[in-house]
Amino acid sequence: MKTIYHILVFSFLFVSCSSDDANGDTVGTEEPINVQEQKLIATWNLTNFEFIQERGVVKSGILETPLTFTSKGSDYNFTYKFSDNPKKSESEGSFTIKSSATVGPQETPIEDEVISTNGEVVEGAWELLEGNKIQIIESGETKVFEIITLSDSTLQMRTESLNEDDVDLDDTMAADIDLELEGYYVFTFMK
Repeated sequence: MKTIYHILVFSFLFVSCSSDDANGDTVGTEEPINVQEQKLIATWNLTNFEFIQERGVVKSGILETPLTFTSKGSDYNFTYKFSDNPKKSESEGSFTIKSSATVGPQETPIEDEVISTNGEVVEGAWELLEGNKIQIIESGETKVFEIITLSDSTLQMRTESLNEDDVDLDDTMAADIDLELEGYYVFTFMK
């Protein structure tokens, strides 16, 4: 199930959401931070990856059933580097994504996905945008992320909000079932 990860996740890394704690957990949305470019330029070690669901429902005719989608990283051996002169982003290593979908009382594990740097992660020229947004341009395609937290030791980013068009779970559903899912991915890095 290539979707969620390659299309979205690594539509690439990061962008806004909240603040962090020592465990890399996320909390509620806060005001945008003012990103200092010099703090961003470093090699960052991935310590947490997760999908934050904002809404989920499965519709079949007039019936609606709650949908919960979870996606969490593990086995982190992944670094992401922002360099200056030229402004370039690069990644190295891999990590595992464990996902599951629960429709009503039925949980369905989704095959673990190992994400590696073999062309599955967006790399390319980067540029800071308004306030806490960053864009990465790879092969003419622009990906925008929001920086949630940036300190001397922690970088937390999130993708823009995703919907069912971005998260390809429909191939596992019957033709008469409509999936509605919205959320975003959060990445936490430490130096």
